[in-house]
Order: sequence, then structure tokens, then C-alpha cells
Amino acid sequence: MIRRTSKILLEVVGVAVAAAAVLLAVFAWRLSTGPVPVSLLNQTIVDAVNPSLNGGELSLKDTVIAWSAEDRRLSLRLVDVELKGAQGNVIARVPQLSFRLSVPALLVGTVAPTTIRLYGVEFAIIRNASGITLGLSDKGLEEPDTQEGQSAGLFAMLMASLAGDDPQLPFLSHLRRVGVRQGTMHFVDKVNGVEFVAPNANMYVARNGQALAGALRTDLKVGDTTAHLELNGTLPPDAQVATVAARLDNLNPARLAQMSPAFDAYRIFDAPLALSGDLKIFRDGRIETAKLAIDAGEGRIDLPEPWDASLPLEMAHAELTLDGDKREIALKTLSLRAGPHSADAAGTLTYDNLNGFSPSELGLDLKVTGFRTEVPGFFEGPVQASTMVLRGQFDLETLAAKVDRLAVDTGSGKITMSGNLAMGETSPVLDLKGTLDDLTLPELLDVWPLPVADGAREWVVENMQGGRVFDGQYAVNIPDGMLARLDDGTPLPEEAVNFTFRMDGTDVNYIDGMPPVGDVSGHAKLTGDTFEAWIDSGTIQLDEARDVALREGHFIKHELDNKKKPGVIDFTVAGKTSDLLGLLDHDPLNLIGKFGLDPMKVAGTGRIDGHIVLPLVKEVTFDDVDFSGKAQAANIAIPNIQPDISVTGGALSIDVTRSGMSASGKVSLNGAGPFDLQWKERFTRGKGPSSQYRLIGVLDDAGRKALDLSLGNVISGPMNIDASLSGNGKSVKDVSVAADVTKSTVRAPVLGWTKKPGRAATVSADITLLDDGGYRIAGLDMKGDRIDLRGSLTLGAEGELRAADLPVVKLGPKNDFMLRTSKGPASDLRIDITGRSIDSTGLLGAGAGEEDSKDAKPELPIREAAKDAARRIRVVARLAELRGEGDLLLKAPAADLTFVDGRLYLADLSATDPDGKKITGSVKIDAEGKRRLRLDALGAGALIGVLGITESVSGGELMAEGVFLDDKISPSLVGRVTMDKFRIVNAPVLANLLTVGSLTGIRDTLAGEGIFFKRMEMPFVLDGSQVKVDDARASGPAIGITASGTVEMADNVLSLEGTLVPAYTINSILGEVPLLGPLIVGRKGEGIFGFTYRIRGAADNPDVLVNPLSVVAPGFLRRLFEFGSQVPDKKEKAETGQSEAPAPDTAEKPAEKAPAPATP
Repeated sequence: MIRRTSKILLEVVGVAVAAAAVLLAVFAWRLSTGPVPVSLLNQTIVDAVNPSLNGGELSLKDTVIAWSAEDRRLSLRLVDVELKGAQGNVIARVPQLSFRLSVPALLVGTVAPTTIRLYGVEFAIIRNASGITLGLSDKGLEEPDTQEGQSAGLFAMLMASLAGDDPQLPFLSHLRRVGVRQGTMHFVDKVNGVEFVAPNANMYVARNGQALAGALRTDLKVGDTTAHLELNGTLPPDAQVATVAARLDNLNPARLAQMSPAFDAYRIFDAPLALSGDLKIFRDGRIETAKLAIDAGEGRIDLPEPWDASLPLEMAHAELTLDGDKREIALKTLSLRAGPHSADAAGTLTYDNLNGFSPSELGLDLKVTGFRTEVPGFFEGPVQASTMVLRGQFDLETLAAKVDRLAVDTGSGKITMSGNLAMGETSPVLDLKGTLDDLTLPELLDVWPLPVADGAREWVVENMQGGRVFDGQYAVNIPDGMLARLDDGTPLPEEAVNFTFRMDGTDVNYIDGMPPVGDVSGHAKLTGDTFEAWIDSGTIQLDEARDVALREGHFIKHELDNKKKPGVIDFTVAGKTSDLLGLLDHDPLNLIGKFGLDPMKVAGTGRIDGHIVLPLVKEVTFDDVDFSGKAQAANIAIPNIQPDISVTGGALSIDVTRSGMSASGKVSLNGAGPFDLQWKERFTRGKGPSSQYRLIGVLDDAGRKALDLSLGNVISGPMNIDASLSGNGKSVKDVSVAADVTKSTVRAPVLGWTKKPGRAATVSADITLLDDGGYRIAGLDMKGDRIDLRGSLTLGAEGELRAADLPVVKLGPKNDFMLRTSKGPASDLRIDITGRSIDSTGLLGAGAGEEDSKDAKPELPIREAAKDAARRIRVVARLAELRGEGDLLLKAPAADLTFVDGRLYLADLSATDPDGKKITGSVKIDAEGKRRLRLDALGAGALIGVLGITESVSGGELMAEGVFLDDKISPSLVGRVTMDKFRIVNAPVLANLLTVGSLTGIRDTLAGEGIFFKRMEMPFVLDGSQVKVDDARASGPAIGITASGTVEMADNVLSLEGTLVPAYTINSILGEVPLLGPLIVGRKGEGIFGFTYRIRGAADNPDVLVNPLSVVAPGFLRRLFEFGSQVPDKKEKAETGQSEAPAPDTAEKPAEKAPAPATP
């Protein structure tokens, strides 16, 4: 029985188990397809709860059993739950609600949940000034405030029940946990006007003993991104501060700014952030403390105006501690890497006037290391600092800052700054000051903002290298609107910026291509619209062996924003003159070589005061530069300043500009001087000469010789000159000269005129040097006592006359005429002379030595040369008088002369003496082709006196004839002069001879009425300037005289000897006796008694020697006592190759007519 009963029981149990298994399998399958309705429980649950609602009412649509994957358990859920209050108002609507009931409460017949979970609910966390509240709503935040209040009331009851307060609904008295699954959370910050939506929010709040604990895990919509937030916190009993562990991922601050203006401060940071840490939060949401770690991923930092730039962000990391009570953030570390920007920082930040999520005031006390930044358009390149300390306050609302101290260590130098910055209505406001010390020049340029004095900065960048900057001080005072006006071209006022600094070891370029100034030491000043620098010392290295010392320099640039406004450099350098001129001649200046000087050959020492005007741009070419310099040179020597003329001493002040050079000073030229020299050179193209010289000084005979300005016997002695020369380089073309010749001797030998020293006279002329070496003299003007010479001349390279126009020639009392030239029919030169008179005393010596003059033309026999019109000059003269010494004169002189290569070729002469006696002369070519001279003068004494031969001849009739030997290059004239019936009066040489010969009676006659000569015959040979006389003789009743020897006309020197016979008529009678006469008398012209003589020396005072033994010797023995002939005899002539000249042929022969005199 028992076994059967057991068996039946086991079968029943087995069937039940099997049925349960089947039911469980079916139930599990049903749950997998969704919640399982258990509607039969709806009314049971409503009936159980409503009595506990104090007049309220719970209604629901259904009851289901659902599987919770998170909890891995079955839960009983109420669907579409609605809770109403006692007045019928809806307190809450919940899509789904699950709960757990308190077993102890059930045992006493009370339905009391311990856990309530809300599924798919839409709820809000609302922050206002009084704190934080939570509320439910099935319509979200669009419900009216009353609805939010009702929802908030449910959450308040739940939170109060969890906190252990007396519940408003008794059935909540056992509640221990409230949660939300898969809900939508709205965070409403009414304080800051910010709203967040968190889809898929999961949270819970639970009571753990007397404390509350909670957690929140949700995604957070932030603009067009989704962040993820996790919070875990606890609130101790009766505490006002909750401890929260937080983690926030993928929060983009720039997206926050898109949601609300409250986050505008974060707009620049466009990168995902990950925050984690622990916070202590007051019940009203204020943070008491926080310890956070923040990491940023890749993104960008968008800087606002004035930078307006986007920086790539690679990473950022910060660790900080926040003290809410102190409003202080202790920044343990901050690392930032954003493209070219990087920094590591630590320190303290304080904030105040927290307005929402952005503080309005921020204080910084930071130490930054490894700082590096680039701000294109503001800094030229990277700015780096090894360490940087920043202390200050920043008003984030007004964008104002007060910098207490900014100290930057660049590694080699330091920069400090303090002051105030603010954003004005139209532009930033700056009031800053600071220092710079021991910066390298590149470091200074790194921190020099591009917009500040950009012109000065560009010039410094391009033209200064190396060195260091120290003792720098700056002050910036820029009010509102000033920077904005810069865009309109308004410059900064000078007082807006004041930056001073010193520098050394810097190399400075001033003109592209010129050697820089090295090792510069100086100081500089930058003001609002001016950059100024002073250089104390430096060196300009020309090459390895030459350098120039810079003693001082100054640079200034006004109107810094005006690119067209140039900068100005003034400097002083000193050294050797050759090095200084080498600097001026360096490429691209080339200022010295332009006029033919080699600086290396210039001696002396000196200095240059330079002046450069140039634009402040990066690339400066010589065409952009205006250059000038003032040089002082001492003990100067400049070879070949002009051909064959060198500066051999003295001092010069030299001014050089881009367009030219001027120099002045006292110098010696070829050892002559000193002269005051003024020298100008023009370097630019233009009309007129490029080179000009002016010389003022005293030029004496030695000076003229040194300068190869010998004027022969025209001028001697010192003369004060003022000469101006002009041309191109070393090619002088024009000379203007003014001279005071008061202390000089001036001669016109051909005119017999001499101005002696002491007689005031001046001369001036404008001389043009012709391309063929000739000269054109214009404006010739000589003035003085009885001196007036005016006109113009043109001379050839060898001094030959080419043209002349002298309308006034007044030299002394006897020269008063005018002279003009023209071209004859055969293109030969014609000279016309007309006027009152010419001094004739120099005419005979005018051609003396002519054969020795240089002639550029090939030497030819005169007959051959005469065929060339260029070699011929025709002189036609018509005068009233020809004046000699004293009152001697000839009237109505007329001449028609032809010269070939300066030698007389043809002539036709006429005049009368004061008594009307006719004088004629000619040089003509006869039928045989020989040139013959013929001169006839019925008034011989007047002719001889006027010609300046001697004034001792009175009366007489003269006839001279001769023939020119034209077969030689220098033809000679062989002829004979005869003169009859003349007297010799007051002849000093003859008087001296008579005195030495003790013929005092005859001497007295000479001094009285004169010695009468019946006839004189003088054979002669004129060879160049020498007249050779052979057996000349003159005789009269009182004396007879013979002579042989030479007369040098060029030097006026006599060398004669002969015999003087007293009482010639009686003394020579025996000479007529055949055979015996020659033995007793001697040669023709001698007598029984006579003495030999010799005359040597200058014609005005020769040495006279008489042989007394010759007086008693018969004629044939007298020759034993002669002094020796000065004329070679026939044997000597044969040995020397000379031929005895034939006697002139006096027979009448047909002659070639000379050119007819021209009518003036």
C-alpha cells in the first residue's frame, strides 16, 4: 500500500515536474518575444495601492512580466502608469514601472516598494538659484511650469523617502532605491540658460544606511556631437556636500558654444576632451573642490580677431585642483602641443564673478617652460622662450588684462613687461612698459611684432646681422581707436611708443654690395613714428689688409608706415686717404674711378662724413640710394689728377654725392704752390663738362716750370692766378684764367714792349682746348697802366696761329693797333694789322731762333713747304707810324709779308722817314727761281734806328741785297750791305774802343757832331739768328775800321775783331802805291798806322781789347798781332763742308712780284 502510494505520488510529481518544465520552456519562449501580460493582477495591484495614496488614485493599463538583461532577472512591470492626486490632478505618467515589495510590509498586509525603476521615462534635472530639482514629464520640457512642478513633486517624494524623511505617501516608507532605465534626461540650467538632452540615460539613487549613493551613465548631446558622462557619488547623512567621481568623454568645447552664449569663451577650442576626477559638490550644484585630469585629442584652436587664425591641436594635457571656496585652480601641469605652438606650464589660476560656466575675471600666476609659438602676420617666425613667468589679472567680459609681471627668459637674454591691455570700442588699448636685456639680434627680431614699425623692422632684418641687444627699455601707450586709425594711414604719435636699447657686435649693411660695418657698438630709439640709431664705433673691412674705422654714425627714419619716406644715415669714418677713397670707389658707388683716380695711389690720412638716404625696404639697390660724403684728407698725394699734373701735398675737404663730387683745400701741384684748389666732378649724365677745377694762388717761374707752363720770355716772376678748368675726367676742354701780373715781368718781344714788375696789370681769358691739341682763346682781356689788350685767338697744337681777332692792342705808348685774321683765296691764313702805330724795336729779333721751334709738320725746304697753304701765313699791315726808340719813327709803313712755317718767304715793304725820304724793301723770286732780298733806304739812319739796331746812325743812304739759299731745310741769306754818307753819333761800343785806343780826340768828335763815314761795305751771311761778317769795312776822314766775326741776334751777343785806323784819309794814301802800298798799309781799308781790337760780350756792354803793339807795326806785320779770326777761312770751310757764299748779284734781273699789299 505504501509502495503503491509512493509510486502514485512519484508519478504525480514526475508529471508535475514535466509539466512545469514544459510550462517553463513555453514561458521562456514567450518572454523572448516580449513582456508576458499578467492582466489579472491589474486590479489587485490598484486595490492594494490606492488605500495608501491619501485620496490619490493609481491607474495602469496592464501588468507584464519582462526579462531584464542588465539585472538578469524577471521583473513585474506596470505599463502606462498614471498617478493622480486627491484633487484629481495628474502627478506623474510613466511608460513602464517595476518595483520590488517589502516582504515585512506584506506580512502585515501593506504594499510598500523597496525599489522603483522607471523605464523609458523622460525626466529633467533643473538647476535654479535655489538648488537642483528633478521632475518627470511625458511630454518633455514643453509641459507648462505647473506640470514640471507636479513631476518635481513625485521626485521630491521619492528623494524624501530615500533620505528617511516622513513620506507623504505611506506606501513609500520602505523605499530604498529609485532608478531610471533607458530614459531621456533633460538638464535645464536656468541660472545660465543652458539646456542639454541626454538620450539613453541610466541612473539610480539609493539609500545605503543613512547615506545616499547614486550613479548616472548617459550619452550627452552637445551640438552635433555626442559625449558620454558617468557619475558616481555619495551624500553622507545631513551633509550639504556630495562626493562625486566623474568621467566625461568626447566633450567638444566649441560645440558647447554653439548651444549657448554662456559657453562663448570655449568657442576657440574645437577638439574632443576627456575629463576624469573627483568632485565635491554642494546640494545647489556649486563645486566645493575638484581634482581633475583633462586630456584633449586632435583638433584645432580657432583664434579670434586680431589673430583670426586656426591652429592644429595635436594634444593637450592638464592636471589641476580646484578650490571653489577660494576660487582658485592649482595647475599642477599643463602641456600643449598645437602645430608650431607648444608650452608646459604650472602655477595658480584664480577666478571671480563666476557667470555660469565662464568666469568674468581670471588671475594667473604661471611658470611656463618650453614655450614656442608662431603667429603669421604678427611675428615673422617662431617665438621661443626657455622659461616664462606670468602674473596678472584678466577680465574675460571686457577683454582687459592687467599684467603685473611677464618675465621671459629666451635662453641668452631676458624680456620683462608690465601694464594694462584692454579691448576698446574700436581697437585694443595698450599701456605697457618693460625691459630687454642681453638678447641676440635674432631673438629681438623674433619678438618684434610685424605691424609695429614694420618699415624699421624690415630694414633691420635685411641690413643688420649678429650681435646682441641690451639695456633695452620700452613703453607703449596706445589709446582706443589709435590702432584702428592705422588702417586709414594715420601714423602713430611719437609718444605712443618709446623703445630704447643698446647693441654691440652687430654687422650693419647700408648699401647692397658695399662692405658692411662690422662689430658695431651703439644705441637706438624707436618711437611712434620714428626709428633712430646712433653708432659709437665699428669697422668697415675693405679687404684682408685694409679697413676703415667708423667713429660715429646716426640713422633716422620718420613716418615709419610711409614706404616712400626714406631713412637717413650719417656716419664718420677715418683712416688712410687711399682706404677712404677706396670705400667711395667700391662697387656699386665707383665714385672715384669715374674721373680717373686710382685710390690705391693716393697718400695721406683723413676722414669721411657720409650721408645716405635710402628706403626702408628689404631689398635696397644702389638706384634707390642717395649718397653723399664729406672727406677730410691731410698730407694728401694724388698722382696724375690731370695728365702730368699730380697733387704732391696739402689737405683737401671732399664732398661726394650720388650726382657728383667737390673738393677744396690748399694743395701743391708737382711741388709748386700751395694753391687753393676747388674741384668738382659730376657723375650723372647731362649737358656741359663733368669735371671742373679752380686754382687760386701764386705761380712763379719754378711753378710754371714744374707744371710745364713755361711761357718762354713772355712772362717771368710771380703772378697771382685764378684759373678755372673744365672738361670730362682727365680731358680738360675749357680754361678760364684771371691773373694779377703786377709783380711779373711781361714781354711782347716782337712789339718791343715790356711791363716791368710793380706796374699794375691784370689779364684774363677763356681758353678752349681743341680735339687736335690746339687752343681757342676767347675773351682775352689785359688791363693796366697804358695796357689794353682785347680779343680772341686760336692756336695750333704747336702754338701756331690759326685765327685771331684783336680789336684793341695797346701796349705802352707805341703799340696801338688792331689785328684780325681771315682765310685767303688759297685757304692760307691772312693777318691784317691796322692802326696808329707799332713799336718796331723788336721786329728784327722776332724770328730769332725760329728754326729751333718744334713743328708738328714734317720739315721741308721752304720752297716745298710753301706749296702747302696750311703752312703759309700772309701778313698785311697798314699803319700810320712805325715807332722806334725815343722819337724815332717811320711814317706810313706798309707791309705785305708771306711766312712759311714761321719763316719769311716773300715781302713787299714801304715807308718814309720823318723827312719824307722813301724806304722800300722786298723779298721776291727771280726768273731763276731764287729768292732775293732788296732793301733801299734814302733815310738809312731812321730805318736803322726804328728797327732797333742802333740809334747812333744819322743820315746815310742804305742798300742791302742778298740771295736766299733755299736748298737747305733752314735757308741762309748771303748778301751785302752798303751805306754811304752817314755819321756815327754817341756809339757806346765805338766810344769804348776809341778810349781804349787812346784816340780821345776822335772820341770827343763821336760824342759831339759825330764821326762822318763816307762809305760802309759789309758782306754778311744770315744763318738762323746768327749774322756772320767777313771783312766788313767803313771809312771816313777821321777813322777807318774793319770788322769780322759774328753777331748772335737771339742773345744780342757780339764777337768781332778788326783794325781801327785813325786819320784814315792820310793814313791810307800810301796804300794806293802799287806793290809797296799793300806791304805798308796791309789789307784794304787799313792804313800805315792802326791798331787791332777785339770786342766780345753783350752788345750793350761788351769787353773791348786793343793790342798796342799793332800800332807801330807795318800793315803786313800787323796781322801778327791780330787776336785770331772768328770767321773760318776757306780751308776751314772746306774741311767743315761749308761753301763760300757767292756775292749777291746786283745786276738787274726779272723778279717774281711779291703779293700786293692788302688794303686794310
